Amino acid sequence: MSRILITILIAIISVGMINAQKSPTTCTWKNGATNYNFGGFTNGTSWQFVTGTGTQQTTYFWNVCNTANKCTGLATAASCQLQGTTYRNTGDLSTGQFQTLDPAVGNQGGQIKYTTSANQCKSGNYRTTTVKMACAAGKANTVIGADENPAGSCLYEVKLQGKSACPNGGTTTGTTGSTTGGSDSESHSESHSESHSGEKPKKKGLSGGWIFIIILLCSVTVYLVVGIIINAKVRHMHGSDMIPNKNFWVEFGALIKDGVFFIKSKITRSNSGYQQV
Repeated sequence: MSRILITILIAIISVGMINAQKSPTTCTWKNGATNYNFGGFTNGTSWQFVTGTGTQQTTYFWNVCNTANKCTGLATAASCQLQGTTYRNTGDLSTGQFQTLDPAVGNQGGQIKYTTSANQCKSGNYRTTTVKMACAAGKANTVIGADENPAGSCLYEVKLQGKSACPNGGTTTGTTGSTTGGSDSESHSESHSESHSGEKPKKKGLSGGWIFIIILLCSVTVYLVVGIIINAKVRHMHGSDMIPNKNFWVEFGALIKDGVFFIKSKITRSNSGYQQV
């Protein structure tokens, strides 16, 4: 029973770490001698953009330096697309890399590229999203558009514009969104979007994941300290025997292995290498 409980605990810790992560570590980037802070584009939930109508409608969700919370069921995704009732991951947060902005988009700013490593498309590409952020001094951060370029390639481009893309970063963001443009990986059509995106970003501070990890570490510390005191003063144990549940911790490596297989089975949606109970 204790092995099962610890395996579940390891899985919970890993989920907390995923929730806490940022990629890149900070939302700042230096391009040559120019410093950028794109933190103003980090949205409280997700940016979004709708293309097409009816059965051809596709909704793109994405974020900058954070997960896109509206990507239902895709905890690691920084970008995704929704077609019908199906969400597809179009970029994992952990893969995010800053790049020089496409000159066709603007002279100042930058872009961040997210990719995936599963479910290769017919084109031979893995779904990849490039978020292009162009400087517009003194202007609120705004969605310009989202599209698949070229059609059928599974390579997606979304465009943001605003003061948060300017050198040395205006960190205050607006909340408006554009409502035109685009296509998806299954079809390429003219768009007639009826919704817009952009929500006020969260205030800077500790995320829920980091709060969970801090509470967990404090709890483990109290557990060890109290356990050692009880074993030493009440049970008169000495040396390594004072460690609470010593035999369990000796087997901790095997428990970590079980936890890894458990997490892998949940991510890949398979039971390979892990026996559920």
